[in-house]
Amino acid sequence: MKKLLCALLVAAMVLTMVVTASAETESKGYKIAVVTGGARGIGKCIRQQFEAAGATVCVIDILENDYFTGDLADKETLERFAAKVIADHGRVDYLINNAAPRMCGIENGSYEDFEYALKVGVTAPFYLAKLFAPYFGEGAGIINISSSRDRMSQPQT
Repeated sequence: MKKLLCALLVAAMVLTMVVTASAETESKGYKIAVVTGGARGIGKCIRQQFEAAGATVCVIDILENDYFTGDLADKETLERFAAKVIADHGRVDYLINNAAPRMCGIENGSYEDFEYALKVGVTAPFYLAKLFAPYFGEGAGIINISSSRDRMSQPQT
């Protein structure tokens, strides 16, 4: 229930952003949103809300989806994804960094697991912003979604 409420809150926030940016939408006809981790959970909800508001959504996820399937921890994958988005649409209006790294905890997690989490949660958002920066539309925005674990401790986090 808590995850559902969180997803709805995030989706409402994103939808509000889309609707309030109506001036540019009217002049160009549509918005381009990039959503990482958009194949399920909160990311899927965000994707659906953008689509409902008339935006074109480009998803990258390790899970199968209808735009681009790939691992955010891989630099070349990020470069191929960014090139596809720009070739398909020429600009980005919203970059939503939503993908979550796998969680395995301190006891079960290895150095490599932690390194992978950093690539997905820190490096990929930075690098996607860098790749898309020359193509951000006027008034473009970046939203970085994170876990509440930075404010609430839980065993193994």
